[in-house]
Amino acid sequence: MSAVVVVAAVLLGLLAASCVRIASPGERLVVLRRCRIRRRPLTAVVLLVPGLEEVRPWPTRPVELLLCVRAISRDDRDVRVLLTIVLDIDPPRLRTAYVDPVRALRAVVEQRLTAVIEERTVDQLADRHDGVRAVLDGARLGGVAGGVVTDVVVDEVEVRLFADS
Repeated sequence: MSAVVVVAAVLLGLLAASCVRIASPGERLVVLRRCRIRRRPLTAVVLLVPGLEEVRPWPTRPVELLLCVRAISRDDRDVRVLLTIVLDIDPPRLRTAYVDPVRALRAVVEQRLTAVIEERTVDQLADRHDGVRAVLDGARLGGVAGGVVTDVVVDEVEVRLFADS
């Protein structure tokens, strides 16, 4: 009989432990049901219904992304831009499908950066008023996750030189 009680106590302990999640520093947790955001708890400790709800992290601090984008400039040059951006990510919206906000915003920034490269000549990419940094710094990003670019550091602009044949 005591073995049954011990096994039952262990199972209840495991069930109780699976109902509690704790957020890491710099993030909050969002509670999902059927892949949709149902709750945005304000505390770091979240209680959930096992099997019915799941928890995903959502950044609350600025996120730094390192990007490398390759595209053809307006003057038909093969250009590779390496840059570091800092994003402030908007809070999650209730009843929307969950997507990883960092991954979604990375894709948006890469698309925007590709468009910037394609619309400009190589000389214009480093321009202080209309170059890569000027276009992206302070840009509001939308899509399935939203955010604002708060800092841009263009680490490198590389132009591939074609050999004459």
